[in-house]
Amino acid sequence: MKNFLFNMALSMNRLATGSTEIKDGTTKISSLDGLVTTFTTVFRYVLGPILSIIGIAGVGYAVYLGIQYAKAEDASKRKEVQGRLIGAVIGAVIIIAGAVICFALDWVGIFNSFVDKSQTN
Repeated sequence: MKNFLFNMALSMNRLATGSTEIKDGTTKISSLDGLVTTFTTVFRYVLGPILSIIGIAGVGYAVYLGIQYAKAEDASKRKEVQGRLIGAVIGAVIIIAGAVICFALDWVGIFNSFVDKSQTN
Protein backbone atom coordinates (compact mmCIF):
# COMPACT_ATOMS: atom_id res chain seq x y z
CA MET A 1 0.00 0.00 0.00
CA LYS A 2 2.87 2.35 0.83
CA ASN A 3 4.43 1.81 -2.60
CA PHE A 4 1.07 2.32 -4.28
CA LEU A 5 0.55 5.66 -2.53
CA PHE A 6 4.13 6.69 -3.30
CA ASN A 7 3.66 5.86 -7.00
CA MET A 8 0.37 7.78 -7.07
CA ALA A 9 2.11 10.81 -5.53
CA LEU A 10 4.86 10.59 -8.15
CA SER A 11 2.29 10.32 -10.93
CA MET A 12 0.37 13.35 -9.69
CA ASN A 13 3.64 15.28 -9.40
CA ARG A 14 4.62 14.36 -12.96
CA LEU A 15 1.19 15.40 -14.15
CA ALA A 16 1.39 18.73 -12.34
CA THR A 17 5.00 19.73 -12.96
CA GLY A 18 6.25 17.61 -15.81
CA SER A 19 9.17 16.23 -13.78
CA THR A 20 10.00 14.46 -10.56
CA GLU A 21 13.13 14.99 -8.52
CA ILE A 22 14.22 12.12 -6.29
CA LYS A 23 17.13 12.80 -3.95
CA ASP A 24 18.35 10.49 -1.15
CA GLY A 25 15.18 8.35 -1.25
CA THR A 26 12.83 11.30 -0.77
CA THR A 27 10.72 13.09 -3.31
CA LYS A 28 11.10 16.81 -3.71
CA ILE A 29 7.96 18.42 -5.06
CA SER A 30 9.00 21.48 -7.01
CA SER A 31 5.55 22.93 -7.60
CA LEU A 32 2.99 22.00 -5.00
CA ASP A 33 0.54 24.57 -6.36
CA GLY A 34 0.46 22.72 -9.69
CA LEU A 35 -0.18 19.41 -7.96
CA VAL A 36 -3.03 20.83 -5.90
CA THR A 37 -4.49 22.56 -8.94
CA THR A 38 -4.45 19.23 -10.79
CA PHE A 39 -6.14 17.51 -7.85
CA THR A 40 -8.79 20.25 -7.66
CA THR A 41 -9.42 20.05 -11.41
CA VAL A 42 -9.84 16.28 -11.28
CA PHE A 43 -12.14 16.60 -8.29
CA ARG A 44 -14.26 19.29 -9.90
CA TYR A 45 -14.66 17.72 -13.35
CA VAL A 46 -14.84 14.04 -12.40
CA LEU A 47 -16.21 13.73 -8.89
CA GLY A 48 -18.60 16.68 -9.19
CA PRO A 49 -20.77 15.04 -11.86
CA ILE A 50 -20.55 11.67 -10.09
CA LEU A 51 -21.79 13.20 -6.84
CA SER A 52 -24.57 14.97 -8.76
CA ILE A 53 -25.75 11.69 -10.27
CA ILE A 54 -25.63 10.00 -6.86
CA GLY A 55 -27.64 12.89 -5.39
CA ILE A 56 -30.29 12.68 -8.12
CA ALA A 57 -30.54 8.91 -7.63
CA GLY A 58 -30.90 9.44 -3.86
CA VAL A 59 -33.74 11.90 -4.32
CA GLY A 60 -35.47 9.53 -6.74
CA TYR A 61 -35.10 6.67 -4.26
CA ALA A 62 -36.50 8.85 -1.45
CA VAL A 63 -39.53 9.72 -3.61
CA TYR A 64 -40.03 6.01 -4.40
CA LEU A 65 -39.87 5.15 -0.69
CA GLY A 66 -42.31 7.97 0.08
CA ILE A 67 -44.80 6.48 -2.37
CA GLN A 68 -44.30 3.03 -0.82
CA TYR A 69 -44.87 4.54 2.63
CA ALA A 70 -48.12 6.13 1.49
CA LYS A 71 -49.32 2.87 -0.09
CA ALA A 72 -48.43 0.67 2.89
CA GLU A 73 -51.50 -1.01 4.33
CA ASP A 74 -50.32 -2.26 7.72
CA ALA A 75 -48.17 -0.78 10.48
CA SER A 76 -45.29 -3.24 10.14
CA LYS A 77 -44.85 -2.47 6.43
CA ARG A 78 -45.06 1.25 7.17
CA LYS A 79 -42.40 0.93 9.89
CA GLU A 80 -40.06 -0.95 7.55
CA VAL A 81 -40.37 1.64 4.78
CA GLN A 82 -40.00 4.47 7.30
CA GLY A 83 -36.63 3.06 8.44
CA ARG A 84 -35.35 2.82 4.87
CA LEU A 85 -36.62 6.33 4.11
CA ILE A 86 -34.82 7.78 7.12
CA GLY A 87 -31.62 5.98 6.07
CA ALA A 88 -31.88 7.30 2.51
CA VAL A 89 -32.39 10.88 3.69
CA ILE A 90 -29.47 10.68 6.14
CA GLY A 91 -27.24 9.26 3.40
CA ALA A 92 -28.22 12.04 1.00
CA VAL A 93 -27.51 14.70 3.62
CA ILE A 94 -24.06 13.20 4.32
CA ILE A 95 -23.20 13.13 0.59
CA ILE A 96 -24.35 16.72 0.09
CA ALA A 97 -22.49 17.97 3.19
CA GLY A 98 -19.30 16.18 2.13
CA ALA A 99 -19.45 17.58 -1.38
CA VAL A 100 -20.09 21.11 -0.12
CA ILE A 101 -17.17 20.89 2.30
CA CYS A 102 -14.83 19.50 -0.36
CA PHE A 103 -15.74 22.19 -2.88
CA ALA A 104 -15.59 25.00 -0.29
CA LEU A 105 -12.09 24.21 1.01
CA ASP A 106 -9.03 26.08 -0.26
CA TRP A 107 -6.91 23.03 -1.14
CA VAL A 108 -3.87 25.07 -2.22
CA GLY A 109 -3.77 26.88 1.12
CA ILE A 110 -4.23 23.65 3.07
CA PHE A 111 -1.42 21.81 1.25
CA ASN A 112 0.91 24.80 1.45
CA SER A 113 0.38 25.01 5.20
CA PHE A 114 1.69 21.42 5.57
CA VAL A 115 4.82 21.93 3.50
CA ASP A 116 7.96 23.38 5.02
CA LYS A 117 9.02 26.23 2.74
CA SER A 118 12.71 25.19 2.96
CA GLN A 119 11.93 21.79 1.36
CA THR A 120 10.37 23.22 -1.78
CA ASN A 121 13.30 25.51 -2.68
